[in-house]
Amino acid sequence: MAIARRNARLGLILAIGQLQKSAGPDQRITAPARIAEDSAPAWLGGVWSGKLATASEPSADKDADFRGYLVSGGENRPSPQPSDLPDLSSGTLLVGEGSLGEGAKPDGFVRAPKVNLSASAKGVDGRFGWGVLDEGTKAKVDLVRKPGNFGAATRQAAMGSPARFGLESIDGLAAYDWFEGSDQARLITLPTSRLMAGMPSLPPLQQDITTVHRGLITDSARGGLREDLSLLFAGTALPSAYSSKRLYDDPTVLTEASNP
Repeated sequence: MAIARRNARLGLILAIGQLQKSAGPDQRITAPARIAEDSAPAWLGGVWSGKLATASEPSADKDADFRGYLVSGGENRPSPQPSDLPDLSSGTLLVGEGSLGEGAKPDGFVRAPKVNLSASAKGVDGRFGWGVLDEGTKAKVDLVRKPGNFGAATRQAAMGSPARFGLESIDGLAAYDWFEGSDQARLITLPTSRLMAGMPSLPPLQQDITTVHRGLITDSARGGLREDLSLLFAGTALPSAYSSKRLYDDPTVLTEASNP
């Protein structure tokens, strides 16, 4: 048991290290693997490099900018490709019925490839596996709409930045009143939904929803933090420092031929 625990701790350390290495820089983008490979498991996440679009390259290259999948077994691949999906057929089960609930569909299970460790001094072989679930790409389930009449300008701003996700459009969640309800604000984790009257069981939908969605206002194309343009556009005229700036900062659009 002690060796198994040490192997699990090693897997956790490697998972955190690989996450920092792959997705730590500002110019990184994480996304579900299915945007590149339809056959990828729903939970699997990948990392891509972010860069500015240009007139000659208006669309990102999913293959050239790929940095790898956040799962054990592929940490040292020199040139990873989105088509190099991990073999999960004999992988170790990380998330199963114990987390998702009895009767959960197998396509919601999380399996990771096993990585072998050389035998210890006592001649005991070991294995570990890890996978990173990208909570930032899921709908946050514990948001509550705050009604109120704050004037036309505030209502207009709210239309461009909705206070909640349309959870009722997800299969299995339509029966609950997410628009008028407020119990979701008391959710700590998805399993606590079982304590809320009338709320469907949320753990089986963990690939789509979360209570721990977080994000940073980093500029994934240029690096650094994004600029808040709210005050800039709220004024009647541009500040002098912005009078000669263009909406798009790629100067090649002035000389390169059109590339539709």
